[in-house]
Amino acid sequence: MKKKLVVILFLSCVIMTSIISCLITHNSNAAATNEIIVRLYGEVKKRTGGSLEKVRVKIKGIEDGKVYKDKTDRWKGEYEFYDLPYMEYSMTFRKKGYKTVKTNTTERFLSGDKGDEIELETIYMDKK
Repeated sequence: MKKKLVVILFLSCVIMTSIISCLITHNSNAAATNEIIVRLYGEVKKRTGGSLEKVRVKIKGIEDGKVYKDKTDRWKGEYEFYDLPYMEYSMTFRKKGYKTVKTNTTERFLSGDKGDEIELETIYMDKK
């Protein structure tokens, strides 16, 4: 009788552990879909060298179609976006007198995961 009780208690513990594990996994997957990129940033340079200021940078979410805009700064040609939903983005770089550059973030990711800062490769622009 005691052996049966021990076996029943053991099996109950195993089943409860499995249920709890499934619940934890489900909740962490649900949370992951709402993760953000803390900071997405990069720089734009002339093909001949040197930073490019006041380049209009537009990114558009592939999944939600939401558009974000920025301009590169005066000194280093840098741009940055904060608190973006973690997804792929199409990117457009425009400046008068230069050829427009279009790309997307999947081609440009160097490293980074959800919740991280992600630095993109340098964008080089050619004069028209």
